[in-house]
Amino acid sequence: MVLAAGLGTRLLPLTREIAKPAVPFFNRPLIHHCLEWLERNGIDEVVVNLHYRPRSVISAIEEGSWPLKIHLSYEPDLLGTAGGLKKAEEHFGDETFVMINSDSLFEGDLAAPLSFHRERGAMATMVLRERLPEDPYGTVRIGEEGRIIAIRGGGAPGEGKGYVFTGIHLFQPEILDWIPRGCLCEINRDVYPRLIGEGLGIWGFVTGAFWAEVGSRRTYLTAHMEVLNREGPEPRSTSPLSDHVEEVAPVLAGRDCRVGEGARVGPRAVVGEDCQIGEGAVVEDSVLWNGVRIGPGARVRGSIVGHRTTIEAGTSVEGMAVSGRERVRID
Repeated sequence: MVLAAGLGTRLLPLTREIAKPAVPFFNRPLIHHCLEWLERNGIDEVVVNLHYRPRSVISAIEEGSWPLKIHLSYEPDLLGTAGGLKKAEEHFGDETFVMINSDSLFEGDLAAPLSFHRERGAMATMVLRERLPEDPYGTVRIGEEGRIIAIRGGGAPGEGKGYVFTGIHLFQPEILDWIPRGCLCEINRDVYPRLIGEGLGIWGFVTGAFWAEVGSRRTYLTAHMEVLNREGPEPRSTSPLSDHVEEVAPVLAGRDCRVGEGARVGPRAVVGEDCQIGEGAVVEDSVLWNGVRIGPGARVRGSIVGHRTTIEAGTSVEGMAVSGRERVRID
């Protein structure tokens, strides 16, 4: 199951017109990355829950060609991570199944956590990674052999040792018996604490694989910069920028981009399709979505610019998420 029903408020104003799973990451909808990861890991059937701006998610799915069988589960009222799972219960049989957040990017495979899950006879397994000093996420505590002993939400940077949740769960069907039907219910907040209190098998598998959460303005931009900076082949532009443009790698540019003379793109820039960057403009440490217009002499640094947004000539945008006429500080 891919959790795709959320309101995406931490990404506003970028999610004013589209849902978070339809937001581009490296010029492709986030949900494409989720579906491809599931396919690579042997999943052949997927449920996607919908609520906010559902048409944008459906359109994003329809942009791809998937060997997966995809079911859509629409929620007129938000049911939460557990309530949405319960609503889709008919699609899960008597085998182990997986639930992932649509705003998580993960490069590990499922083989090791699945083996861990089965060896321990777990009802549920959370895929975790070690907590870093800068992490703003809640902390998961584990005991002997990986049994989860506590889940603390709402973490803050510098909180201390522990683990953070990557947004990937492995479940046995029995988990559904612990979820009420037809009401708002969260798996980490409402279900897991009860199971931990009963001494039932909730476990944490610790991974060292790359993971990024991209559900806020800050984490979305940071994940782009981190991927651009990673070792290995640099992302290649699908439309090479012209010779009279200063392109400072790493840069990824989509199709049909037009860049004026004397402009500089990069370092660390992702440019969507059909973008125009005017003469002498600068775009660095930033992400431009499709159809963006950057006027001559404008400066865009450390920012995210939404679909079909215009940055006027000679203006400066720094540390902002911009969509249409709305601007919000990236904090």
